[in-house]
Amino acid sequence: MVIPSGQRFELLRMVGFMVAGLWPAFSRFDRVDSPLGVARAATTLPGHREVRWDPDHAPRCRVRYFGILRKGANHIKQLWVVRHAAAFGQDPDAALTPRGMQQAEDLAKFLVPRQPQRLITSPYRRARMTLEPLAAQLGLPVETDDRLVERVLSGQPLDNWLEALQSTFTNPGLTFPGGESSRTAAERAIGAWQDAVEAPQDRVVLVTHGNLLTLLLHHLDPTVGFKTWAHLTHPDVYQVQREGSHWQAVRTWPGDRA
Repeated sequence: MVIPSGQRFELLRMVGFMVAGLWPAFSRFDRVDSPLGVARAATTLPGHREVRWDPDHAPRCRVRYFGILRKGANHIKQLWVVRHAAAFGQDPDAALTPRGMQQAEDLAKFLVPRQPQRLITSPYRRARMTLEPLAAQLGLPVETDDRLVERVLSGQPLDNWLEALQSTFTNPGLTFPGGESSRTAAERAIGAWQDAVEAPQDRVVLVTHGNLLTLLLHHLDPTVGFKTWAHLTHPDVYQVQREGSHWQAVRTWPGDRA
């Protein structure tokens, strides 16, 4: 079927009105083969999308999908952000305690029914060990991402470290000697998050550390803050999902808060 150029323009203009008010983040392009395919994509696929002509493959078109919604009816991407299990200290090589080992097994039992397709973790030993039981049961590799390492508050001990930490939530640019500001730490965590959202896997687990987890969740959901960090457990699990026009972080770990 050949559609005259004038009608093609009107069709695209109509589709443009249908997809106004798009959220321009976390996107990808898929191709469709005809102007009718554009209209069909705009009315039958979930989520927001933008229609564009592809000048390199005329008269083919491109459909841009926004947000965590992907092709397929009612298909929503699911991500779990996890704090590692209990460990022997804060050093990068600190291993899990015997209690932490049991917590890692409990975490695997909790997440296996949710069938994650990708496992990403901080390279710190305690974070990797937290994912190992889950990876073994699912037969998945454990990927490491340096952007998920814990935030360093200061390069030297602080007598008032708790007050200092709290102040970095209200002043994200505050930096102590040898340390990392909340803003800088959050930026790298957000980068890891965005890469996970844009990847083809629909169910992803990210394992990180308490301070960085809180900073990431605060970026996605401003209701998360210092009090959230203070009540985190080992381990802890937040499922992050989109609610209308904003992100919402929902604590799904069945353990009591600290």
